[in-house]
Amino acid sequence: MTFLPGLDVDLECCLLLECFAGDPAQSDDPALTPAQLRAHYARRFRLSETRADALFGPLEAAYDAVTSRLPFAPESLRADFSLPGANASPACAILLTERFLARVPDATEAERRALIARRLLGALLPDPEPTGTGWGDPEAAFVQALVGAGLSDAAKWTACDLFFRYEARRDAVMDVLAQTRPLLEQAVPLLEPLMRLFREETDEAVARAGGVQAFLTRYGVSLDAADCPIQPLAFAPTRICAQSDATCARATGLPERQRLLWGLLFCPLARDEERLDPTEALMPALKALADPRRMQILSMLARGPLYGQEIVQRMRLTPATISHHMAELMHGGLLDARKEGVRYRYALRRDRIDALADALRELLGGA
Repeated sequence: MTFLPGLDVDLECCLLLECFAGDPAQSDDPALTPAQLRAHYARRFRLSETRADALFGPLEAAYDAVTSRLPFAPESLRADFSLPGANASPACAILLTERFLARVPDATEAERRALIARRLLGALLPDPEPTGTGWGDPEAAFVQALVGAGLSDAAKWTACDLFFRYEARRDAVMDVLAQTRPLLEQAVPLLEPLMRLFREETDEAVARAGGVQAFLTRYGVSLDAADCPIQPLAFAPTRICAQSDATCARATGLPERQRLLWGLLFCPLARDEERLDPTEALMPALKALADPRRMQILSMLARGPLYGQEIVQRMRLTPATISHHMAELMHGGLLDARKEGVRYRYALRRDRIDALADALRELLGGA
């Protein structure tokens, strides 16, 4: 288990600005401020004020230190740092695209356009599917990939604008990041107590689980973690996921670069959840079942594993909505997610379904 040193400041700037620019009118906007996260988890896990301060206080202090000095209004950033329905904001997609382009400095203009199209799709869509159109015509390939993506029409138009005006959108985003970066770098020391807690509780949680691979499997993340470095995440503190440039790497013959993004609060909050009494410990699984759409997903998976994009197409919901439901089902321990190339293949965890049924029978005094 290899932790990358420190935070990825540019990525953290993107995540922080997504929280700052979040649209209150979008009920499915996944970016929550540290104060909103505190309120949610303090209520969910019945955290004491001391524990909530220890977990969320450093995040709130760093977030406030940056946002109080930003020269932007939230609404002025919304077009670049919020895209409801997509897997990432335009700004984050641009950042990942520019990082890959830096690996191929000798690419021709035509090759660059094709790589931009591939990398944007890989960032914006949870399971980008290959298109029937050759990448010799990246504009047509990009549009064709979006047609069946399951995004809203507004999100598709925004994604098209991002691709066809890529240079202008990139320059605007990079200018915002350049102004935000020094503010966040000055605030990073405020996060040191949380970074120490993260390392301590992550090491302990992984040791209790029998290793990082066993820990990830327990939480429904199937990933070969042996050679995958771990990048701590501050402003998406409850997230754990893989980040890969496999789509573009295969196209250029370069080795895939992959890292595991691991939220600073993932293990501490998992430990708080374990401290709940047996009845409350059932709540994540029961909550996961308490939605007809999630029950429909489980019913589909009971007939066999599916890729995320297949679930999106069958359910006719946006990728972000499906991602939310899949996260709830995995948090409840009911699914396994296995990475295959750039896609994830989901399967029902029948052992956990059986364990839940047994726990309910024991709790309710059944035979």
